[in-house]
Amino acid sequence: MELKKWCNKSEELRSEISDEYFKMQVGLEYSKEKIEKLQKTNSELAKTFLKYYTEPKDLYYDSISSQLSEKLSKLMIKFNEYRKKKVSIKINGKDINWTSWRQYVVNAKDQDRKYVFDQFIEKTKYITPIIEETFDTYRKVYKSHNVDVLEPYFYQHKTTYNKLKNVVDELGSSLKKTFQKQFNNYSNELNNRNAEYYDDFYYMRNAVFSKIKTKNKFNSLESIKNRMKILGFNIEKIYVDYKDRKDKYSSPFCESVKIPNDVRVSYKDEDFLNTLGSIYHEFGHAVHFTSIDKNLEYWKKYYCSEALCETFSTFFEELISNKDYLTKELKFKEPEAEDIVKRSKFNELYAMTFYSANSIFKMEYWKQNMTMREANEYYNKMIKKYMGMEIDGRYWQLHHILPESVLYVPSYLLARIRASELKKKLEQMQGNEWYNNKKSGEWLRSLMKPGTESRIASFDNINPEVLIKELK
Repeated sequence: MELKKWCNKSEELRSEISDEYFKMQVGLEYSKEKIEKLQKTNSELAKTFLKYYTEPKDLYYDSISSQLSEKLSKLMIKFNEYRKKKVSIKINGKDINWTSWRQYVVNAKDQDRKYVFDQFIEKTKYITPIIEETFDTYRKVYKSHNVDVLEPYFYQHKTTYNKLKNVVDELGSSLKKTFQKQFNNYSNELNNRNAEYYDDFYYMRNAVFSKIKTKNKFNSLESIKNRMKILGFNIEKIYVDYKDRKDKYSSPFCESVKIPNDVRVSYKDEDFLNTLGSIYHEFGHAVHFTSIDKNLEYWKKYYCSEALCETFSTFFEELISNKDYLTKELKFKEPEAEDIVKRSKFNELYAMTFYSANSIFKMEYWKQNMTMREANEYYNKMIKKYMGMEIDGRYWQLHHILPESVLYVPSYLLARIRASELKKKLEQMQGNEWYNNKKSGEWLRSLMKPGTESRIASFDNINPEVLIKELK
């Protein structure tokens, strides 16, 4: 099969599979049978590629794992179903499961939160075997091709294991003390006590804004759409699912069903500022995907590194911690804006230390070929090292990324550092209110349009100092 013909077939399959997965994640009717059939076809297509080609590398690496896409998709569907049905409890007459957990804890009483957290930790026993089988499957297929399981990640990010580990360690270690102090301060403000293990990131990022009266200030979605229009982005290609369904995935996400013409965003309402931040984050992904040149080769459109994709989402999300934007665009009073910036900074400190622990954990999980028990113990150590917290090591299995992807998590850190660089550059070129200048959008699109060939695609020269100075 000619490479171009193979790519056309692969893109068509990718689009159909993405469409079904999107429906599954937003709680709409989807077809397991169709997914299984499509993934079986995808597996056969991957085998065809490996029979005739070893280049382009992006397609080669993806084809290795895609050989098992039929099996992996069954595991993913089972994993999602178990998280909804098995990782669930009834408390005070209310049914809580993994998909509604984050919304529930925002307003729950302290002891109720602790109870739910502890119960969910115990219920990881239902999903542990699925996670274990998924990762064992990855190990076997990569080994059969003499490829290290982390090799594709470092190839796409144009960096190395040691370089990435050093960056993550420097970032997490440098911010630990500042984070711990602020964590206890906000825990005392919220709950009249020092921080506890069940005050996790997804609770704190909402709770710290609970004293700021911003509810229903205006329509977050329409405001963001308008901002993207001001910057010259075409948002007509972006579909947004904002409805709150029982089985809808709890985290906001963006699905690139077909680049650049069919991109979808999903979110659930939280408090005003976190909803605004979530939509900005996902629209950052969406405008990136819709700005990629449609005439690029297939692999240059779809195989951008995870950190490159997260760069634009993180960059736009940072607007809600921009004092000028808060006062001039969202019409907050200056003291309110200063308080929001301060609390946003704490959320970033939490994210950076939390993701540092998660990143080193996942890198070493693969490097040391850990069992699930060893992984749980090591996760406990990494959380203690970078955050100073004692937490049950099984907690990582409840995360929305760690048990699903091969690595991914360090991409958030790399992207946040790169986003700081972009912000600094735009402020130099267009001033503090760059977000009102169409030329800012033009410059951003010049980084998005080339896909994998973007001039900011390499993360080998990344320096965490710029972000450490910003957050300390």
